[in-house]
Amino acid sequence: MDRIKIWMFYFRDFLVRNFMVSPKGLIYNKQLIYLIGINNLVYWILRIIPFYFTRTLLGLFNIKIIYKIDSIYNLTNINHNHIIPIIFEFLFVKADENQENFTSKIKYYNGNIPLHFIISENNFEDYIKIKIKYLKEAKIIDKNIDISNFIDFPIYKLFEN
Repeated sequence: MDRIKIWMFYFRDFLVRNFMVSPKGLIYNKQLIYLIGINNLVYWILRIIPFYFTRTLLGLFNIKIIYKIDSIYNLTNINHNHIIPIIFEFLFVKADENQENFTSKIKYYNGNIPLHFIISENNFEDYIKIKIKYLKEAKIIDKNIDISNFIDFPIYKLFEN
């Protein structure tokens, strides 16, 4: 019975990782290309072809894919993953000090996802600052970050000193 459960898990993993992946964007030469919209031919081609082949083929051309699998956004062709620290507060702030709490949503993004993807995906173009409070090395750190300085960087760079 345990072997059946293991094989079912592998079968589910194979199906999800190859056929239930939702590509959201491509990154080529630090340019983000969105794959959103029903009429986008590239989006539908990437949905039909098994993701393993798509990832391998685009990887040969140094094109990274931002994709959503099991409600988590990931990025292909990364050498290593970065772990985001424990986050107590993650707020996007407008010029008039209106805030959008993003604390509960940041956990769905891999640390290598570019900040400008999150801003565009969640319609935060009007926001100018990020307030974060997190735990690092047994210390609670409070930061106010100007978005324009970190727009092209991955999320994990926000938590570096």
